[in-house]
Amino acid sequence: MRRLTLLLTTIVTLGLKAQSLTFALDVRSTDAQLRGREVLDLALGPDGLWWMATQDEGVLHYDGLSVVQIQWTGQPPIVLGVAPIQKGTYAATSGGLYWIPLEGSAELINSLPGPIVDVEAKGDSLWVLGPEQLWLRIGAGKFQPQSLDGLGGAKQFGRRGASWWVASDRGLWIRGGAGLWTRVRDQPVRSAAVDHLGVWAETDEGLERLTDEGWEAHPEGPRDAQWMPAKDHGSWWAVGRDGLYWVDGKVRSMVALSGNPLDGALALASDGNGGLLLALREGIIRIPRPEQWYDLRSASYNTGRIKSVARRGPDQFAVLGSKGLQLLSAEGQVIIPLPKTGVPSGLVELPKGRWLLYGEFGALEWVSGAWKSRLSEWVLEAGTVEDSVFVHTTTGYQKWSDGRFEPCAAPAKVPAALRSWSELGYHWHWSDLGLYVNSPQRGISPFGSPRWVLRSWQIQEGQGAANFVLRLARLGDPQADARTLRYRRDGADWVDLGPGRTLVLAGLSPGRHLLELDSDPIQRFSLWLPRPWWAQPRFWVPLALALLSAAGSLLWLVLRRQRESKRWASEKAELERMALRLQMNPHFTFNALESISSFVMEQKPREAVQYLNRFAKLMRYTLEKADQERVELREELDALSHYIALEQMRFDQSFDHVLEVDEALDPNDLAIPPMLLQPLVENAILHGLRPLQGRRGRLTLRLLQAVEPGRIRIEIEDNGIGRLAAGVQQTGDEGQKRSMATRILESRLKALAEASGEPYRLAVEDLNEGTRVVLALPKVEVWGV
Repeated sequence: MRRLTLLLTTIVTLGLKAQSLTFALDVRSTDAQLRGREVLDLALGPDGLWWMATQDEGVLHYDGLSVVQIQWTGQPPIVLGVAPIQKGTYAATSGGLYWIPLEGSAELINSLPGPIVDVEAKGDSLWVLGPEQLWLRIGAGKFQPQSLDGLGGAKQFGRRGASWWVASDRGLWIRGGAGLWTRVRDQPVRSAAVDHLGVWAETDEGLERLTDEGWEAHPEGPRDAQWMPAKDHGSWWAVGRDGLYWVDGKVRSMVALSGNPLDGALALASDGNGGLLLALREGIIRIPRPEQWYDLRSASYNTGRIKSVARRGPDQFAVLGSKGLQLLSAEGQVIIPLPKTGVPSGLVELPKGRWLLYGEFGALEWVSGAWKSRLSEWVLEAGTVEDSVFVHTTTGYQKWSDGRFEPCAAPAKVPAALRSWSELGYHWHWSDLGLYVNSPQRGISPFGSPRWVLRSWQIQEGQGAANFVLRLARLGDPQADARTLRYRRDGADWVDLGPGRTLVLAGLSPGRHLLELDSDPIQRFSLWLPRPWWAQPRFWVPLALALLSAAGSLLWLVLRRQRESKRWASEKAELERMALRLQMNPHFTFNALESISSFVMEQKPREAVQYLNRFAKLMRYTLEKADQERVELREELDALSHYIALEQMRFDQSFDHVLEVDEALDPNDLAIPPMLLQPLVENAILHGLRPLQGRRGRLTLRLLQAVEPGRIRIEIEDNGIGRLAAGVQQTGDEGQKRSMATRILESRLKALAEASGEPYRLAVEDLNEGTRVVLALPKVEVWGV
């Protein structure tokens, strides 16, 4: 693939010819879970779910967060196609037609004989294609066979407007508005597409077009194609194993904006918002704007991110990008050296195909292979206002007139660079991704009007309340990616979720709740949370009697538990205060002030200010969080970073600090007791790293997902002198403080364990170089605190 990309780059740079522009599409990757799956058919359901027929995994659906594999009763058949509707999908398989609900396993529809090669659903109509018969069902009626005499070896069913067609080994059948089927081709046809301008048929010889003049060969077309109608009634997007094509009377192969071909494609579908979904062997990709065709000459691997563009003439552009300045034309690309002094800001067009490069150096024109100065003042911005060119310099505005700039008053409007031009049948635009032509008729019609749809939902049971987890999608909206999700529950204030599409409604009581989504018009969803089984009369009446009989014995246990809880709470509070007093002791405060004084005496005001700022933040955190039961783990890590930075400055940067966080954990979502880690870090620095000689110290703090579910593991590791050597060296109050810190921390952990019912464990491991302290504690999420 890399060699192919380099080859394409060379071709674009050196060999583009005037008679053929090479266009590319902006391609976006999707969820990594969708990679490595051989998707034979792909379709978007009305509820926003992606349904996939796969080679080895049967039918899958994807809700934007997780992939779910459909269960089958017995050996699953080979699935060839899917046709989703609300709450499920129909599947064409080697064993017949199946109905697959969102919940439950696949169900065989026995009224049709298998196998089924294709299926399509639209509204209340369902088309089902077998090898020798096509059926149509409307609503809840029966399947009605269609009259296609001689049909055999059917491969594909298609529909556009009032036209239906069937491609088969025995030819191509078309049904027009009159309702009569006609065979228009006797040779085998693999795939076909019919529009008001003619017929496309893929035969063994290649792609052919039937017009009023007869059949025309188009050998460069797709093979084993799937077809998707474009907004233009005579145009198509087609995909096959050799790539993606635009078909509109002519056939044009498309590539990705990276220069890579889109070959190996197996399925094509609409994304519901005017874009395309393309199933490749590497995974499913999305083309959000198929109507935007980028000029491959201006792709990022040639020009980098584009900053400014000026048109020089028909199919001739000057492009300023992150890789420099280039001239694009039908003959290829020419790299222009930038001025040796000053930073360029942009390009501005002059009349008659002339253009200027402006920036700190002024305004320069490229003439006969050299830069010629047209203005020496620093140009801040440049552009046009009503066909006149203005530049804004450090001394004011100047206007281009009669081949030179002359001072002038500020224009009525702010000068703006041109961003679009019309020429040669194209309407050109540019963005940071490249030059592109835009034609809305090449796009895909969105699925209905803009709206939010519910992809999937889940109820998470809690104590006394429950959480509703809703996964939403935006359909029918070409600007869906930029839309903000705003909602409110039961008439409360609006909440802005930003670009997120997963909504968690926490703490819902049983009963009905109203969810409103900000849209035009506002969309409303009614949520009903059933009462738990134990809250229903047929369960709670006998349960209440049983509880009353046991109340006497339980009352004593409850009262004892309350007394113990109060005692532990009192001891815990006292231990918290002792721990904080020990952690932020006068020795540390004295050392900090002494370090600040040293920086001032050594005329290092910057270091003194930095030290003082961090010291103030650490002291403020200690005072504000002292009485809190838990704080966000991110706040605790920030406080630790201030403490470690102070110790690094104090000990002349003699050691490094590394923080490692497991990808499965988010410190913003977790909570721990305040100042729980600081004594362990202080011991590692003072007794492990400070006495270290002969090598550079390293302090590593790791936040890991524990093997046990619902727990996390925090490791503080140093490469210092080790516990044995530290025990020999510790004397005086530092040794007493370390021993006291250990005892108080152990007592604090024991109090926390008693209060929460969850174990808090502390372990120390001796390493070849240094010590590792491991703290295992419950995983507490912020929203549950």
